[in-house]
Amino acid sequence: MTNEFDPNWSSVKRDLWELLKCPTDWEKVCPETELCFWLRFAWYLQIKDHEVDRESSLLDPDEIEPSDMWFALLAENEARSTLVNAKSWHRQASENYKLFTRKLWRLAIATSSDYEKHYAPPGSRDPDVADLSNRRGESILYPRLTPTVQIALAWRALSEYVFESMTSEKSRSEFFHSPDDARKILSNIFGGHQLTIHARLYKPVGCTNGIPTKFICIDFDLSTPLAHMYPESEQEFNAAQRQVFVSFIDRQ
Repeated sequence: MTNEFDPNWSSVKRDLWELLKCPTDWEKVCPETELCFWLRFAWYLQIKDHEVDRESSLLDPDEIEPSDMWFALLAENEARSTLVNAKSWHRQASENYKLFTRKLWRLAIATSSDYEKHYAPPGSRDPDVADLSNRRGESILYPRLTPTVQIALAWRALSEYVFESMTSEKSRSEFFHSPDDARKILSNIFGGHQLTIHARLYKPVGCTNGIPTKFICIDFDLSTPLAHMYPESEQEFNAAQRQVFVSFIDRQ
């Protein structure tokens, strides 16, 4: 993806580029390319809602970023008039976009100080976690699911869920011709304060009632935003909505 404009362009084109690109550089905070795409697609929808004369057509549909090719072909007088249009709606579109995506750009993970019951003492072995989980009757994570691993898992699960939700009936390209459908699905995902995703992994992530399990529940508080996760049983997973399969844990 091209994040910067061509230094040889005029100041008008450079200013226009800055107004059309997504207000949040998602790649700097989210490691999931697929999720970054759909979060930028939400910006495309904001432009569609506010544009004066098809300013959204200057975006590359594969990246939802200003297109090098279209900018290179854009005549200076066209760039100037398009810049005037973009200035007229950019502030409102940006505010709406930031409200829609909440504070997801600073997503954090709940720790043992927030939910002590789901954590074992540092250095606990798997049998220790199973014993503690059985005695407490609680779901407890293995200590190897550090905050770093958990934030990666949270982003991956969210990305998988968004991808499955968006592509179950349409391809990426089809959403450009039916933006209302895309808006509805994204609003269903990000429109509330809470989002819960249930993930199945290759390997156990902890124990529930003393039994090792590879199923995990991830609660997203989108108003904070904070992700809190804990192991769950296969029965709980099967009964839940928003199920995804996540394979990344094998590489940790």
